[in-house]
Amino acid sequence: MSLATVSYYQTFLNKQVELKVGYLNNAFEYWGGFLAGNLSSSIFGPSGSITVEAGLSAYALTKPAINIKVNGPGGLYNKFGLQVASSPDGPVAEKTANPTGLDWSTPNSGALAIDEVGYRKEAAPGQLATWVRAAGIVNSSRYVDFEFGGRNTGNYAAYLLADRQFVQLAPVEGQAARGWYAGASAMFAPPQFNRVSQYYEARLYGIGLLPSRPSDMVSLVFSRNVFSDYVVEAALRSGQLAHTGNFSVTAAYYASIAPGIRVGIGLGYTNNPTPVIYTPQTGSALNLLANAVIYW
Repeated sequence: MSLATVSYYQTFLNKQVELKVGYLNNAFEYWGGFLAGNLSSSIFGPSGSITVEAGLSAYALTKPAINIKVNGPGGLYNKFGLQVASSPDGPVAEKTANPTGLDWSTPNSGALAIDEVGYRKEAAPGQLATWVRAAGIVNSSRYVDFEFGGRNTGNYAAYLLADRQFVQLAPVEGQAARGWYAGASAMFAPPQFNRVSQYYEARLYGIGLLPSRPSDMVSLVFSRNVFSDYVVEAALRSGQLAHTGNFSVTAAYYASIAPGIRVGIGLGYTNNPTPVIYTPQTGSALNLLANAVIYW
């Protein structure tokens, strides 16, 4: 059994300042990477996400953290966080060293700071939803150094994401979010410390396309991972086969079955479905994807 998340939330100055502290899943608290659904997230699991590689805490891998968000005029905001960094050796090492999720630190882990600046407007009658955000992450953990060997500090990451509603199907109160959206993402982390060093995504998704299903969503997501050139070169020097990146496309439908219960089903294609190293038998992958999310 492992701690999922526990937190305390408080607002100040008529919600101009928001405070959240506890064992937090900051991969959910920041960047909004699941707007077009989570069936299309990294095929390599949490370890393939650049923000998680950079030490940001994730679901079931929560860490002690404090987040402070300042809401400015016209939808502008700044959100700053400090947390104990997750294991620099990835989720498996984190879970092995900290099976309960209660330990403050794991071997070679340090502290992480993140700052996200954004602009967000929710959908309203006659107002299209917009969310643009960018952030930087710095981490003092000691990572394996793929360039010089051993372990070193200095890992960081950065991201830029934008989503925009471009069709509003029902410009009335309570249904303004229904419509078509488009979005894009770009992420970077230094290849010296991260196996996945670049990530790009383009997404098209629709919310509430059927009047009788206002909470359902359909999505089409294109994504590309770029692997560390140091890891690729090391694999090639050792006589192994290696590719420099991979590409995926996923189409999915998400349905609200009951309050607190959502299910999704989709079809995903990926070329180079292994991280960096492959064999002559490795081809592409066509997967039927499904999930169920229950929350209360």
